Amino acid sequence: MSQIIRLGRKNAIYLPKSITKALGIKEGDRLQVTIKGDMIIIRPVPRLFVKRRSWASTTIEGLEAESEELVKILERGVDDENSPRHDLSPAIVRD
Repeated sequence: MSQIIRLGRKNAIYLPKSITKALGIKEGDRLQVTIKGDMIIIRPVPRLFVKRRSWASTTIEGLEAESEELVKILERGVDDENSPRHDLSPAIVRD
């Protein structure tokens, strides 16, 4: 795909929507600009992280309850018949 565009004010380059859509880029995305001979090469920089609205759907109370349950499990060890018993007591630090 090739199109002719104009250099805008303050040397801004505006990419046509068809190009940005084809590359899957949007306003704010980072681009790598390289000069090779008499050519300008513009490549999208891959996104490392995907923006999300939230990381988890839990509360402080829920986190504390889960933490307390894990401490109880560590203190008593694994007593389930289907699970092998592990001595987890060295993992518990006592004052």
